[in-house]
Amino acid sequence: MQLEKNVERADSNKDKIKALSLLGEYQVEYDIKEAEKHLSEARQLAESNNANPEDLAFIYNQLGVINRRKADYGQATELYLKSKDIYEKLKDTSNVADVIHNIGLVYRYQYQDSVAIENFKVAIRLNRQMKDTFGLAAAYNMLGVSYRRINQLDSALANYGRAKDLFIALGSEDDIRGVDDNRAVVYSITGQYDKSLPIKLASLEYNRRLGKKMSMCVAYFALSKDYSRLKRHDLAKKYADSSLQIAKEEGFRERITDAYLRRSVVHRNMKNFELAYQDYRKFKKHSDTIYGLQSAERIKELELQYELEKERNELETLSEERRNKIQLYVILFIAALLVGGLVGYLLWRNYKARVRIVADRLEKEKLKKELLDEKVKVSEAELRFLVADNSMRLQFIEELSKQIKEDKKGTISNDILEYTNSLILRLDQQIATESKLSLLQDKIEEVNRGFHEKIMHLYPELTKTEREVCALSRLNLSVKEISIIRNSTVDATKMVRYRIRKKLDIPKGIELEKFVQSL
Repeated sequence: MQLEKNVERADSNKDKIKALSLLGEYQVEYDIKEAEKHLSEARQLAESNNANPEDLAFIYNQLGVINRRKADYGQATELYLKSKDIYEKLKDTSNVADVIHNIGLVYRYQYQDSVAIENFKVAIRLNRQMKDTFGLAAAYNMLGVSYRRINQLDSALANYGRAKDLFIALGSEDDIRGVDDNRAVVYSITGQYDKSLPIKLASLEYNRRLGKKMSMCVAYFALSKDYSRLKRHDLAKKYADSSLQIAKEEGFRERITDAYLRRSVVHRNMKNFELAYQDYRKFKKHSDTIYGLQSAERIKELELQYELEKERNELETLSEERRNKIQLYVILFIAALLVGGLVGYLLWRNYKARVRIVADRLEKEKLKKELLDEKVKVSEAELRFLVADNSMRLQFIEELSKQIKEDKKGTISNDILEYTNSLILRLDQQIATESKLSLLQDKIEEVNRGFHEKIMHLYPELTKTEREVCALSRLNLSVKEISIIRNSTVDATKMVRYRIRKKLDIPKGIELEKFVQSL
């Protein structure tokens, strides 16, 4: 391969860094372990030899891609932020857009699709500004995926259409297939398997021919899902096994998690409940490792540190400029008025001390407010994660328990009845273990401490239910999330919100959430 030969022929550190970086970028799709090895070597050379900043930023970005695919989202975010910082200093808007796009992917894989959508929109704006057609198409494609994940299928298809038109204009076959794969997912969701299966089978054959491991892993998983819905369980298991095998070989941790859950569903549909339960336990173990709150908090912490460091550097630059101006004024003043030099010096020293005291006080107040705001944001993120995590786990286990109980009715064998009763008991114990509502309640009380007393004093006409909905709305929870927490329907929650707006006399155009947050 020419890229490998370029590494061997490189006769300077600069040339070797460039050759290793390009080889690693190419290998990301085909052999992620080799890609990581070459990019890590390039990073070591670049950091120890004061390489060009743009080369180092490129390496950080590619290593971020590798860590994202390995589901090490904290490390990926840290690398992306290093890359972004360098590109911003270089005023390289196109590459800043690319890094923001990649950060959006981290949030997407962490199931924070609303944050991912905002990142993709920023990437679209910057790519349009720089007339970067490829970057624009890629951002539209990923924006479509995030809209699909929050069930806004029309918006998803519209963005897929924009992406495909741009990729066609560029003549990029790989990316056109990628968009078609995403459209096939929408066809599957809407039950149009006559459209989705041909696309997915063709994609698998294409990626298998090119040896693209990640794409093959995803294609096997997608086919298993379709065949499972079509009740062709043998094929569903075959493709789930293939997806799991590649994921394990390549270390794709997120894909390992998905494959175990998919295979658990297949085993359940085949009424092999023992294997279904074993695969679910493996899924839970990997899922807790990847999607735990620590990972989300780590990403938030890294972004906060990045923003604080950026602001601190700006303040230091501003302070340095101000000091230079003051020194210049003092020197001119002393040169012009030698007689009043001592008085001028004393006035300047007193002024500088007061400026420092005021600046320090303002800085402390600002940092205190930012830390308080971040604490509230993290608490809100924890609430959203606990609601989603609790609902997904309990729904899956309850459905599995219900299926076993129904299958048990037609069984007359004492051995099978005894085994089934034992399995139901284990699932019921798991349901009790998985319940996190008490922790969720603690989080709600922590965030809303003192709010209930205040709203009761201001609006005594509100009922207990209406006060609870106000408290949850204050956390920016959606109607669906509030309904899950209160064990109510979406329509009932909407009716409560309507009554609250009338009693609080909230004008049209003002959101309920903003109103209660201002109290």
